[in-house]
Amino acid sequence: RDRILPSDSAGQNLIVAIRAFEQVIFYLNLDRPSQENPQHTPECDRLIAELKQNLTQYPLQSNSLAPMADLLNDLGTLYWMRSHASRSHPEGNTTVGAPTLDTLQSLERSIALYREGLNKIDVAATPHCRALLNKNLGIASADLARYQDKTENLQQAVVAYQQALLNLDRWADPQQYAAAQNNLATVYWNLAQDGQPIIHLKSAIAAY
Repeated sequence: RDRILPSDSAGQNLIVAIRAFEQVIFYLNLDRPSQENPQHTPECDRLIAELKQNLTQYPLQSNSLAPMADLLNDLGTLYWMRSHASRSHPEGNTTVGAPTLDTLQSLERSIALYREGLNKIDVAATPHCRALLNKNLGIASADLARYQDKTENLQQAVVAYQQALLNLDRWADPQQYAAAQNNLATVYWNLAQDGQPIIHLKSAIAAY
């Protein structure tokens, strides 16, 4: 994941990262019901050992697996990156083109993973973790609204950003707080284009 650059978001590293995260999450989910009598497959042991080895390369990381919610958030973000890489643009045109099937499927997968992360988040998790999942959910929902079910997806983005703001400390993390407020305002502005413009524009102004 750490080797993926914006210019390489459609490259092999992205595909490898997605597959690695999916395999680790799959094996961890299999292992949860049998933690009292764990029976890892050799492939599961290899993947977990490799992930732990990678974590030791970073001095601030412990030699342990990240919480499930964090893994799901990372995988969701990888799929979101894939949705951007798979968009079709006419030659020389930077505006949004017709979405490919992979674009829509990647965005839908990303949204599902963020929601799963919120459902599986540990009770002891920091508010920042909840805020990050909700913020990313808002971003992916707003992106999907550009292609299908515009009003429904924008409304879901509003809820996600509002939840993110509840878990963000405007004084401790002013940049993230301001970014979430700005994104929320943009979603309200987009909603105003489809109906109830006065209500939504007032909400956008308040968020800005």
